[in-house]
This record gives sequence, C-alpha cells and structure tokens, in this order.
Amino acid sequence: MLIKRAHYTFILLMNKSLHILWVLLLATSCKTENERQIVGKWQAAQLMECDNVVPIQTDLVDIEFFSNGKYVFHSTLNVKEEGTYRIRKNYLFTQDKLRDKAPEKAVLIQSINDDSLVLQMSYKGKDQWLTLVREGVFEKNKQKEEEDAQAKALAITAGSVATIAAATTTNSDSAQKAEEVKKAEEEKKKAEAAAEKKREEEADRKREAEKKKESSSSTYKEREAKRKAEERKAKEEAEKKAEKFRREYAKREAERKKKEAAARKKK
Repeated sequence: MLIKRAHYTFILLMNKSLHILWVLLLATSCKTENERQIVGKWQAAQLMECDNVVPIQTDLVDIEFFSNGKYVFHSTLNVKEEGTYRIRKNYLFTQDKLRDKAPEKAVLIQSINDDSLVLQMSYKGKDQWLTLVREGVFEKNKQKEEEDAQAKALAITAGSVATIAAATTTNSDSAQKAEEVKKAEEEKKKAEAAAEKKREEEADRKREAEKKKESSSSTYKEREAKRKAEERKAKEEAEKKAEKFRREYAKREAERKKKEAAARKKK
C-alpha cells in the first residue's frame, strides 16, 4: 500500500514538473525568437511623422544589434551611440555607454520580421515611425532593378534589330537598311552605357557613405571637445553681456536719481 501511494505521488510530481518546464520553454522560445530576429545590421529606409515623410539622409542612419546584448547606432550630423539593449514584450530599451549618465531610452517595436523593422517613438510631442531594412536588402533590390532594366533595354534593342532584319528582306534600298541597323546598334550601346553609369554611381555612393562613417567614429572626441569649448565660450560671452547690461542699468538709474534730486532742490 505504501509503495503504491509513493508511486502515485512520484507520478503527480513528475507531471507537475513537466508542465512547469513546458510553460518555461514556451516563454523562453518567444523571447529568443524576438532576440533572434533583431540581431543584425539594419539600414534606415524611411522616417514618417503624422502621415508625412521626414526628409533625412537615410544612408547615414543605421543600427546594429549583437547577440551579446550590445548595439551600435549611427545617424546624421555624425551622431553615434554604443551600448547595451534589451527587449521586454514589444519595447526595445537602449542604454548609451558613450555618454556619462545617459538615460535609458525605450521605443515601441511596431513590427519586425527577417527583412524589416518598424520602430515607433516620440519626438517633441509627435509620434514618429522609423522603418529599417536588414543589411543587404537594398543591394538585392537595386541589383534586381538594374538587371531588369538591362534585360528590358537588351530586349528592346533585340526587337529593333529583328524588325530591321525583317525589313531588309522586303526593302530594296540598301542604304536605308544600313542606316536603320546602325541606329539600332547605337541605341543598344547607349542603353548599355547608361546601365554601366548607374552601377558606377551606386558604387561611388556606397564608398562615400563608408568614408563618412569612418570619419565620424574617429573624430567624435574632437567634435565633443570643440562643442563643449564653444558652449563655455558662449556662456562666458552671455555672462559678460549680462554684467555689462547691469552696469549700464545701474549707471542710468544713478543718473536719473541725481537729476530728480536736482529738480527737487530747484523747486
């Protein structure tokens, strides 16, 4: 009897432990899925405010999340953050470690998947939505557009050449046929040159963006020192102006009182 009761108690304990373990595994899997999706480098694509697009240089705005809980953020005006992050439910919390006593910031993760991330934040009392895409998505879309444009141009020129070739069988004017073939070849060369120029411009733009990012990280301390020096100088100038104004005001008041006293004395 005692053996059966002990066996029954052991089975109950095992079932309860398995149930708790299953609940913990479900909670952990949700958390690790969110963290898995956000890890990587994200490039800004668009910033919205009250249904209006905010004009910013999106190629200078990016953020990279690492699996060890750290992040690096770049923005316009050579802004850089570097610190730790954490995710709680639908909120992303970041703590910048480059600035002393920087407050922890929280933004709402409106949506996230393997290719895109939308963050909702508040700026000067207005809601803003920052849409980012995972690194490489822009390049893939751009490459596909270039390939489609090139294929379309080649198809058009191929169709022109085929039309001209068919016309030559019925046209007796050999000079006109040669001119049409020459024109088709020129159109083909122009299309190929335009596609090549577009690729070179895109490569130049990427190189320029990389240079800006490198220069921003290397001169950050110099900019901060310069900014603080300018702030001190502006403060000193403001204090000097205030002191000058106080002296002038005191002088005018003394003169006014002296005149009033002289006027009363005459009376």
